Amino acid sequence: EANLVPTRRGRRERAAADALHGLIRELAIKQFPGATSETPIELELQLQVDPGQDWEVDFAGGVVEQLFPQIEQALSNESAYQEGAVFHFREGTSRHPDARPPRADMVFAGYGALGKPRWETFNEESDGTKVRIQTGRELRSEQLSSCGRASHEYAILGQVTFGNLHLPEAYRDAAGASELALSVQAVEIRDTRGKFALRLNTLVGGLLPDEVLDLFQEPGWQWMGALREACLGDLEAVQEEAVQARRTKEASAFQAAMRKVPRVLSSLAEGLEQGWPGR
Repeated sequence: EANLVPTRRGRRERAAADALHGLIRELAIKQFPGATSETPIELELQLQVDPGQDWEVDFAGGVVEQLFPQIEQALSNESAYQEGAVFHFREGTSRHPDARPPRADMVFAGYGALGKPRWETFNEESDGTKVRIQTGRELRSEQLSSCGRASHEYAILGQVTFGNLHLPEAYRDAAGASELALSVQAVEIRDTRGKFALRLNTLVGGLLPDEVLDLFQEPGWQWMGALREACLGDLEAVQEEAVQARRTKEASAFQAAMRKVPRVLSSLAEGLEQGWPGR
């Protein structure tokens, strides 16, 4: 079998994939009607092979029994984290209209006592500073513990807010403003199985995440896109360290990795302050 020509082996792999696709699709349509996901769902499937029985294959616990809890959890996580929105703890979703900035000149101002997101128009500091850093603790200071303050399923670790820049004409109708302010957040998310991840969330009122990325490719805006990519890479490096520490159950190493998150945001803030065209 190891000497199978690629085309024959490829056909067999394709047939196996098609069989799994048919099984998953048929049952998923019944179990999760209308479900969508902005990114592909990664699944783990365990199987056993028995060389003494002509390499007989057995799916430990059954295919459906293994995969569907993972799919259900992944789809539930879609409501906990959505790019361009915060989690609305009172409503239990990030798809609520109040989970996104109402206008492009507004930034995230923290949570209210019951876990409702608050937004405010960005204003420069009295000394003219256009960049502000806030910790997750500051943003949750009014939030009750029973309303998500101690949540690890969705926890803002810190944010950088920045403004105001004149929007290109083509973006103003959708944004509902002529100026842009943005909130960039480092967010920790975990599912019910404890799977840990860090996300860099960029919030801009009125614009979809893809439109924000398009904006960062416009003349005069590429520097901001480059800063975001650098920050994303730094946060992914922190995530790798933290995941490894969790895997080896080294609590001190995990804490050391997480202490790097404020530095990542500080570096972003410094870059925004230095790179602002009107500086």
